Parts: sequence; C-alpha cells; structure tokens
Amino acid sequence: MIEELLNYQVAGVALREVLTVEFLAGILGNVLAAIAILLAGFIIGAWLKRRIRGLGAKYEQL
Repeated sequence: MIEELLNYQVAGVALREVLTVEFLAGILGNVLAAIAILLAGFIIGAWLKRRIRGLGAKYEQL
C-alpha cells in the first residue's frame, strides 16, 4: 500500500523523489519557526495587555 503511494506519479515525478529527508526537514523547520513566532506574539501581546491595564488602573482619567 505505501509502496504504491510512494510510486504514485504526479506530473512525471514520483512522490518518493519529492519526499526526501531534506524536504521533510525543511518543512519541519518552517513549522517550528511558525510556532515560535506565534508563541512570541502571544507572550508579547499578554505583556502589553498587562501594561495597558496597569496604566488604566494607575491613571483614572485613562
């Protein structure tokens, strides 16, 4: 079953030729980088939220 899938031809190229270790490692690196960017955004967003709420509590006219 898997052999048939890996030998499947798309535009004259077998999936076995496309799914190399280099290609899969590149995809994994991109996914990990995207997750790191999202986590950094959430952390910075939470920090800014606390800062803004702190300013609102400190200065009543805000």
